[in-house]
Amino acid sequence: MKVEIISIGDELVFGAVLDTNSAYISARLAEVGADVRHKTTVGDDPGEIEDAVRRALGRTSVVIVTGGLGPTRDDLTKRTISQVFNRSLVLNEKILERVKEHFEKRNLEMPAVNTGQAMIPERSKAFPNPLGTAPAIVIEEAGLLLAMLPGVPSEMKPLFDKHVLPLVAEKAKGTVIMNRTVHTAGLTESGIEEMLRGTLRGVARRELAYLPRHTGVDLRLTVRAASTDKAVRRTRELEEAIESVLGDAVWGKDEDTLEQVVGLLLTMKRKSISVAESCTGGLVMDMITNVSGSSSYFLGGVVAYSNEVKMNKLKVSKSALDRYGAVSEEVAVSMARGVRKFASSDLGLSVTGIAGPTGSTETKPVGLVCMALTWEEDCMSERHNFLGTRRDIKEQSAVHCLDMLRRHLLKR
Repeated sequence: MKVEIISIGDELVFGAVLDTNSAYISARLAEVGADVRHKTTVGDDPGEIEDAVRRALGRTSVVIVTGGLGPTRDDLTKRTISQVFNRSLVLNEKILERVKEHFEKRNLEMPAVNTGQAMIPERSKAFPNPLGTAPAIVIEEAGLLLAMLPGVPSEMKPLFDKHVLPLVAEKAKGTVIMNRTVHTAGLTESGIEEMLRGTLRGVARRELAYLPRHTGVDLRLTVRAASTDKAVRRTRELEEAIESVLGDAVWGKDEDTLEQVVGLLLTMKRKSISVAESCTGGLVMDMITNVSGSSSYFLGGVVAYSNEVKMNKLKVSKSALDRYGAVSEEVAVSMARGVRKFASSDLGLSVTGIAGPTGSTETKPVGLVCMALTWEEDCMSERHNFLGTRRDIKEQSAVHCLDMLRRHLLKR
């Protein structure tokens, strides 16, 4: 069953407000087997609203509209859609009573203009808004379903979940859509495509999507099946095929975070960690401590931005700084060893680099980052050249640090 979502409002078109409603609605519809095929955003213009609604009704069986149901002159959704269906607006006494109650509970006098929110298209259903004044309105005609919802997300979500989603679920019976996100690190989108080339022969075009970010690439799996059991089996088949090829580049799924995965491994291995940071300014430590209970394995760290702090707190030798420079694998190893000794931890992790946009040289460009991990027996280091803004480079550095730690823990 095809669904189209139409988001209405000049603020959305101009980018002043982010459209989170359509993302929420899409995710909830997928849970009941409804297939969102189009998303449209239009401004507060009756002609554009009418055109969008007519096109949607012509190509989908369910249309969900958000926004434009307020009491002011720019709220044109209800009036325009009533004209599309050739229906008059009529007063709904129950909705009017709920609108009045909304103001009475706040000891406010209801402006006369709010009466218009109780006007709904004839032969439609209206559901009162528990958090605001704009009701949800549903029109059903000749196998089509159109729902109008307020644009305020906190008001839209409960109305959609309680009144609209069950109606769509009933129409979508017999189809299950299952989504799974597979998180990877250390690989590019094109690199993954090359690695999976043989595996993808049996994968439908819409079953796999690439979601590249500057910190890694997510793989979005979307399975459509006639039953939950079949959807689960197919999803598992795809996951196993991907993991068999990508190996330890896959670090998690769905709501997993890299810091959670690393924290679990540290706990399982009974290892403690300390961190020395330069270019990331504490971002690695911030990620590690985002996990509740991280105090059981994270002992502490040092943000050593200056060479003086590197020498005084981490015991990096002046000769190493002079010979190799602060941004070098040699200094990164010294920083990791220094913080490990400083904190008496099992593992020491470090990062140093040039986040830009200044500070580069002919041999050390912006984006050059070195990181190291040390333990009692040995050490390892990596050198990367990241691209993007200063913030992008810092975030990539932090993620790669944690991923280096993760891969090490998997092998030991």
